[in-house]
Amino acid sequence: MSEAVVGQRWVSHNEANLGLGMIQSVEGRRVELYFPAVNESRHYALDNAPISRITYDVGDPISDMDDVQYQIVEVIEQNGLMIYCCEDAEGQEHKLSELHLNSFVQFNSPDKRLLNGQLDNEASYLLRYETFQQLDLLRQSPVSGLLGARVELLPHQLYIAHEVAQRVAPRVLLADEVGLGKTIEAGMILHHQLHTGQASRVMILVPDSLVHQWLVEMLRRFNLRFALYDESRFAALTESPDIDLDTGEVVNPFEMEQLVICSLDGVLKHSDMQRQLAESNWDLVVVDEAHHLHWSEVNSGEKSEPVVEVDDIDSASTNSETTGQDYRLVEQLSRQTKGLLLLTATPEQAGLESHFARLRLLDPDRFHNFEEFKKEAAEQQKWQPAIESLISADDLPKEELLPLLQGDAELEKLVKDDDEALVSELTRETLLNMLIDQHGTGRVLFRNTRAAMTNFPKRQLHTYSLNCPEIYQPDDDEPMNVGNSGLTPEIHLAPEVWLKRDPRIEWLESIFEQLKGEKILLIAHHRDTALNLQQYFARKFALRSACFHEGMSIFERDRAAAYFAEREEGADVLFCSEIGSEGRNFQFAHHLVFFDIPNNPDLVEQRIGRLDRIGQTQTINLHVPFLNGSSQEVLFRFYNEGLGLFEKSFSAGFAVYQNFEEQLLHYMHHLNELSDAFIGEVKSNVQELRSDMEKGRDRLLELNSCRQPQANLIVEQVAEQEQANSLADFFERLLEEFGVEQEEHSSLSWVIRPSDHMKHSYFPGLKEDGNTVTLDRMKALSRDDIEFLTWEHPMVVEAMEMLIDSDSGNATVGTISVNGLKPGTLLLEALYTLESIAPKHLQIHRYLSQAPIRVLVDANGKDLSQAVKHEALNQLSQPLKRKIARQVLQQVKPQTEQLVQHAQQKAQLKVPEIKQSATQRVDKLLGGELKRLQQLKSKNPNIRESEIESIENFIQQVLVHVEKSSLQLQGLRLMVAS
Repeated sequence: MSEAVVGQRWVSHNEANLGLGMIQSVEGRRVELYFPAVNESRHYALDNAPISRITYDVGDPISDMDDVQYQIVEVIEQNGLMIYCCEDAEGQEHKLSELHLNSFVQFNSPDKRLLNGQLDNEASYLLRYETFQQLDLLRQSPVSGLLGARVELLPHQLYIAHEVAQRVAPRVLLADEVGLGKTIEAGMILHHQLHTGQASRVMILVPDSLVHQWLVEMLRRFNLRFALYDESRFAALTESPDIDLDTGEVVNPFEMEQLVICSLDGVLKHSDMQRQLAESNWDLVVVDEAHHLHWSEVNSGEKSEPVVEVDDIDSASTNSETTGQDYRLVEQLSRQTKGLLLLTATPEQAGLESHFARLRLLDPDRFHNFEEFKKEAAEQQKWQPAIESLISADDLPKEELLPLLQGDAELEKLVKDDDEALVSELTRETLLNMLIDQHGTGRVLFRNTRAAMTNFPKRQLHTYSLNCPEIYQPDDDEPMNVGNSGLTPEIHLAPEVWLKRDPRIEWLESIFEQLKGEKILLIAHHRDTALNLQQYFARKFALRSACFHEGMSIFERDRAAAYFAEREEGADVLFCSEIGSEGRNFQFAHHLVFFDIPNNPDLVEQRIGRLDRIGQTQTINLHVPFLNGSSQEVLFRFYNEGLGLFEKSFSAGFAVYQNFEEQLLHYMHHLNELSDAFIGEVKSNVQELRSDMEKGRDRLLELNSCRQPQANLIVEQVAEQEQANSLADFFERLLEEFGVEQEEHSSLSWVIRPSDHMKHSYFPGLKEDGNTVTLDRMKALSRDDIEFLTWEHPMVVEAMEMLIDSDSGNATVGTISVNGLKPGTLLLEALYTLESIAPKHLQIHRYLSQAPIRVLVDANGKDLSQAVKHEALNQLSQPLKRKIARQVLQQVKPQTEQLVQHAQQKAQLKVPEIKQSATQRVDKLLGGELKRLQQLKSKNPNIRESEIESIENFIQQVLVHVEKSSLQLQGLRLMVAS
């Protein structure tokens, strides 16, 4: 160590953030260092202190206390202090004592840290190298953005997410049948767009009843923390507004959060809330239950004029007298927002005109006339025989297929060119793909149906007819057994009354006894009903149970769901309210109890959907009691005998319900008038509808909504990404690097907690009392209280970014012993990346590799990286104590500086090839899709010109930033032969 002299500049290796220190006093072998940048002092013993003397050489840039920049031309030592002869920017000469050097200096770059002896251990260096490798693999993965969701890997969901999320500003309609996971598909699209930077501001508009479901789903499944903007929050923000310091203007409340969920009903109640929402800029708007938006087109040949003024929402639509305020608001947002996702019922449920109205929001230029749309829909039906033949026929002769191809010369030529008499599998697949591209609406519409899918569980209905008790049939003029009151009569009485006299209670006792050992989900319409039932059975029968309702916090619901999911010691019964159960799935349970019957067939399907989902392994047993002589009996017969709703899903159930709603309500009030003839009329209507739906199935749309080979490949790629790159080992080392305490919880699961020896006080997502995390997807799906870690979990992503953005692991020294290598020989391993300051939405590293550019140079400047691979060098390398390493560095500083220069020169030679590879990757991933869309646009009007222009512009921006990229030194490892 250099002789210590007062005034010399030194740096602390353990506290680099202190800046450049100055020796204040020397007492024997102890020194006091003063750090002007933070106005703090430290005392050190010179023999083993983690500090180094800082000196600069000719050519180095330095600055004085006034932050004036200079370049050194000569160095003079006087009485142990350095005098730097230097020039300023104008070429004027100056002499600057090290006493007057700028103290606000941190040596973060690998070369500065290495040369000044600020060293890391080799494990940190290797982790840094691997982090860059993993980030490159993830960013260039074909399923990047799809790895982070806590969902089953279902092909149809992953296919839609993959297909839509990669688009620049996607505008699509998701119309899957109930139970197939539209919310999950939308969530995966959002996660992908946000993860890759294609979107940063998202607005979700939902009905009142679904606000909580969306909040829970986005957070629990996708780690997306949305802010709920209800009336009270909006009022609070407008009463105490934020002021923009630059402009002095009031900040729009909606601009204060990036991810927002609103109740559409709540927004419509307040004109000021509507105006502020419409004035905000969003990258992506999502509208759930979009089929409920009210639209009408009086003059079907006219398009609505573009909305110019935000204040003019009321008049900005096709026909303001008959078009709802909800539709006009969404129309306004759709015109000024590039990305739009509409989640809606199937066309069979919503009707063709309503379906057209949704498509019109997505692309008003394409869908501007309803009559033309109906003609196109009829035209599409002409292709159904050809499509059915291609899909269904085992042996398909050319002669049978050719007349079905509508005289399309290109398709006919493809068939005729087939060598065989029968149409080959390859030709079939090619024909179907061409038909999908040319005639499908798959660019804007996705709809998966149960009819097109397999693996759905069977349903078994168990009905229980119970006598209606006298408490629900009082002598006065207000009986509780008729109308809507008769569906949930218990809410009109005190719990201590109905819990004793309602026959459903005694029936439940027998059901729970019969099904002992089974998991039972019970759903009641009202929260108080579910609570009273749970408390009653827990108190009277010590039933292991939990309650689940909208009054509980997300954390409380997660705990209840986890308790229910426990196989051995968990709850046998989960009592849920209607709203509380929304968005939660319990496939591990096989028994569903209807305590009451909801007055909406979609809610019946929604209840069954908690169990009836892909992944359910057994028959679902539906236990449905009803009270004789009450409106429950009428509604049950309507659903069961008329709609056939309990044992088979029926997507048009609500449409039939609306057709017969008036008559049904009459019978619910006049119980004795219900006739078999009415039930028969409903049944006939349902049979006719089912037949029409089967005939009118858009097989082309079904195929395009899930092209099975591609969908299966995506599932395989996600699974391979999880297995091939061991996150478990990497994450353990990442936690160790940051000093986070970890304790094994179970297989592939840990409890992680803050510790006293953490490198930083902050670690992303780490709670004060710790987190329980797992890498096991199936465990995460059954345990909502355990976080599911993936390569795209915010904790993992942010920790990796923290590491590479810091100086952690970017400078180390080791020894190497190899036959033929003279002791004292120096080798330098240098790691570089190509970096470009590009907007995040361009996903520049999807094309421009961020894998470390590695060079290994000797004193002669020869690159040995091909001869000695990184892994081989790791095997040969031995750690060197830091104290000794710093002494070595003092002796070989000039040689080391020369090695750094050699490494930079060698790395620079590799840059053109990497840029060329990036350009080729852009052409492969984007250019091919652009050419395909350009070719198809002449045949398929669903391809928007704006989409093509967006891709062209996107490609140009990416190529510009690829060309502008430059080398960034990321790490150095000096090897000393021993």
